Amino acid sequence: VCDGSTVYTSSDGGVTWSAPISLPDIGDLRSCAGDGAGNWVAFGTGNSSDPTQCCATSADGGATWTLVTITSAAFGFYSYTALYDSVNSQFVAMGIDTDSVIGIYTSPTGSTWTKHAFDSGVIGCSGRLAFDGTHFLAAVQLADSSSAVCIATDPADLVTATRSPTGLDANSPQCVFGADGLSFVFGLYDVASSTDGLTWVVGTSNLPGLGPNQQGVVYDSSTHTFVAMRGTAVARYTP
Repeated sequence: VCDGSTVYTSSDGGVTWSAPISLPDIGDLRSCAGDGAGNWVAFGTGNSSDPTQCCATSADGGATWTLVTITSAAFGFYSYTALYDSVNSQFVAMGIDTDSVIGIYTSPTGSTWTKHAFDSGVIGCSGRLAFDGTHFLAAVQLADSSSAVCIATDPADLVTATRSPTGLDANSPQCVFGADGLSFVFGLYDVASSTDGLTWVVGTSNLPGLGPNQQGVVYDSSTHTFVAMRGTAVARYTP
């Protein structure tokens, strides 16, 4: 669990938690991802004196951390999502570099990263990635300020994949996989759904608004309900 510049770990499914564990100075902590074998990466807004110092890694379940510099990276506000690609055995993140180029970043261990850059047709990203064990979704903002979703089986191919318009506002869309092959993108007040990640239908216009920069949308498979969070506010949506 991420909180500011610290993390908390649990080895019993969340029943009990460790004391706060301080990270190296990577700025304000945005996201963490683990591989299930004790290896973790964490992304922040970047060190105040060096924005490329925006990542930390742990090989002992989060007990100790090592600072990682990602050359030319300035993940900052955009790195809300990091995840582990169990198919290709690598960590994946989406961010923006110091030249304002959006990219997908991949790494087998978190120590060194490879950037896969979008072209200039992509001018923004919310950092939201989704992975269902087979496909990746990435929500991006296009040059005309509309939102689009890219889908691929390899995260590196997201940068050249078809950019399918969602019909939603480009402000902080979030990708989530649901049940029965459906995928969803959440905007501020609307949600779009798709069966193939290429054609999207806006299905509702009355979502409880949490404002921009929602901090996460998760899918509860036991109730087939999506839960969105921002600060201390929570909204639920059942398709």
